[in-house]
Amino acid sequence: MVLPKPSSLLGRFFLAALFWLPVWFTIWYYAAPIVGAPVVWLSRWVLDWITPGVISEVLGYGKDLHFATTIPAALPSSAPAGSVAEIVVPVNLLKYSWNLPVLMALLFAADERFFSLGRMVLGSLALLPFQAWGVIFEVLKVLSIQLGPEIAGRVGISPWGREAVALGYQFGYLMLPVIAASSVWMILNRSLINTLLSAGRDRSE
Repeated sequence: MVLPKPSSLLGRFFLAALFWLPVWFTIWYYAAPIVGAPVVWLSRWVLDWITPGVISEVLGYGKDLHFATTIPAALPSSAPAGSVAEIVVPVNLLKYSWNLPVLMALLFAADERFFSLGRMVLGSLALLPFQAWGVIFEVLKVLSIQLGPEIAGRVGISPWGREAVALGYQFGYLMLPVIAASSVWMILNRSLINTLLSAGRDRSE
């Protein structure tokens, strides 16, 4: 393959990224049960450490997760006598893992000089803790804030802890996916970034 001239490299990378974005978003959406499994496992492990004995199981290994708890839920008056129920926290995994297809599209947009399967694997693994952050803090947000101070007390989260959970949730939902994807990509592609910057300077001259 003939490598593009340096002056056209930046535009070629941009167009390639636009091409690969819908491709990888489609793959990611339908492969959510597979690519999301490590995130679910890590989130469950951290939640068991933070709130021991609260999470009983995680249902729906895919884009729609349900964290079942051991905390009794209030039942309507019409419920049959002797009925019991526990609080279940729903989480949409896609809200926190969409940075994976973005990273993959950026990696595939590079030509063969800068692409490797090793970068794909390392990038995917590097995103896991950031994706789990979002899932963990959404569960904590529901249990400690949305359901009120009584449930927060059962979970063992103090008033100042509720403030920390609110900040952690906002950061994990609004900023962390973008920061994680861009940071991981820049770390894995320092040589490509230098080449793109050089190409941009050459075009401006």
